[in-house]
Amino acid sequence: MVQEWDVILVGGGIGGLSCAHFLRQVGFRVCVLERSAGLSEVGAGLQLAPNALAALREIHLLPDLLPLGWIMHRVDLVSTRSGVLSSMNMKDKTVLAIHRAELQKLLARDLGLEVLRFGVGIESMHEEGDRVRVMLRDGVILSARLLIGADGLRSQVRTQFFPPVTLRYSGTSSYRGIAAAPGLLSDPHVGGEIWGPGCRFGYAHINSHDIYWYLTFDAPPHETRTPEAGKVHALQLMAAFPEYKAIVERTDLARIIQTDISDIQPTTHWVQGRVALMGDAAHATTPNLGQGAAQALEDAWALGVALKKFGLEPIALQSYQAARQSKALWIVRQSWSFQSMCHIKRPWLQTLRDLTVKHMPARIQQATLARIDKPEVGLSEGS
Repeated sequence: MVQEWDVILVGGGIGGLSCAHFLRQVGFRVCVLERSAGLSEVGAGLQLAPNALAALREIHLLPDLLPLGWIMHRVDLVSTRSGVLSSMNMKDKTVLAIHRAELQKLLARDLGLEVLRFGVGIESMHEEGDRVRVMLRDGVILSARLLIGADGLRSQVRTQFFPPVTLRYSGTSSYRGIAAAPGLLSDPHVGGEIWGPGCRFGYAHINSHDIYWYLTFDAPPHETRTPEAGKVHALQLMAAFPEYKAIVERTDLARIIQTDISDIQPTTHWVQGRVALMGDAAHATTPNLGQGAAQALEDAWALGVALKKFGLEPIALQSYQAARQSKALWIVRQSWSFQSMCHIKRPWLQTLRDLTVKHMPARIQQATLARIDKPEVGLSEGS
């Protein structure tokens, strides 16, 4: 027996879950297929900028989301060589720091087990006329008018339907963790990023009790350590940031993860017939601008707008890509360029970089932030 749907979403992360909300809101029957056994509590923090919060407001989840996170009042960018390079005050906008798992749980809360299916393995996928068929490893066959791949950097949907892409390793790996450290920071509503020689450290409260932190460092790809060795290495790197070493010291081993930092070389192959990619599957970016989740949320919003306008037809997917491609690929390029500035080791180059950042004209900073913060989802001007 074949199960019929309007849209099948592959991937139960932030992109796939939010897309399910947008499409259900405009009346479509959706099914979300997630290969993991359930939502994981292991993970890191997110900073949700105004464009991400606007998307969550659109699907009526913002009132429930805000109490789960922590409002940021200021973010400082600091160099160990030159001191404070810039301070971004949030008096005119809301930025929410939150544990990724809290956002995913909220997005999953109202979908139900018929819509959101865990532990799903996909055997095959193919187009048949005006439908796409998905055969699962347990023998179940699903059919839908459209298929959306929201399945991440190493997307199975992309591999099946699209030309190969180039995965780019940035040359840096990262530790990320959640520290139980109430009262450690003098102002819990201030977060920051500090640039040291060959590494950088960032931090922000995600609630009154917990601090999310990340530590990036130059490394060959796929270099891994045991949890114990990883924490020892992280503490060694924190010698560059002694004021904040206690944050890492207070982090349990189970709450530290290591991840290489990679992206996809920008590609315009997002749509093929009745199949589309979104989020990291389409335009994975390095995390330097804090926009990975936000861009997936914008994708979900744009898909809702396009399908509402054009229905369950390939033209809707083409409209979605037209709305999103410019900004999403701009984010990828901007983030990749930003990466090259952060880990400079030569002192004279650090000084030159710091002077450039510190004296960047305000209008350039404001224009960049304005484009990041404004959703580009295919709405009419002024929406």
